[in-house]
Amino acid sequence: MREVLCFTCRKTSTDYIELFEKYICESCQNQILSLNPEDYGYSYFHNKVKILWEEYLESLVKNQVINHG
Repeated sequence: MREVLCFTCRKTSTDYIELFEKYICESCQNQILSLNPEDYGYSYFHNKVKILWEEYLESLVKNQVINHG
């Protein structure tokens, strides 16, 4: 795999998943999967995933306006 910049921690990694054209490293994936809402760090990752989702939705809207505009 190639080296990419993690969307959540901003570190480079070769172990990652791609989600909505952004990358999340394996370390952050593991943290996200193991957190409970009351855990320290939950709100940080919750907000990062929310931003990722919002950016993706904005890109869909832009593409629809461009394609049907």
